[in-house]
Amino acid sequence: ADTAPAAASSAALTPAPAGVGSLTATAPVIASSPSTRGVPLIYDLSLSQRQGLPELKMSMHVYHRDVARRFAIIDGRRLNEGDPIGQLLWAREIVPEGVIIEYRDLRFLLPRPGG
Repeated sequence: ADTAPAAASSAALTPAPAGVGSLTATAPVIASSPSTRGVPLIYDLSLSQRQGLPELKMSMHVYHRDVARRFAIIDGRRLNEGDPIGQLLWAREIVPEGVIIEYRDLRFLLPRPGG
């Protein structure tokens, strides 16, 4: 009962940090929580924005109002907020909708499985 399902209320989220969504392309965005406002889905990135990205497969996503209890399993590795995924690739924030990933100066949402 300590972990909340991925559809937990977004009321416990804090506003997104400055710089989130600094894309130059006009991709569709998810606006269901303050953290994802202005952040495009990985599928909506242009070909040039996706170049250099590995194939990212999320097999598990756990969102909890306590940041220390949030994690995701991406490409078989358990990741917490701020953990590196690969070279120049970071799991910046775990939100109810998935994981906000940063690659160079680009931020995008890798949606949770089944979401």
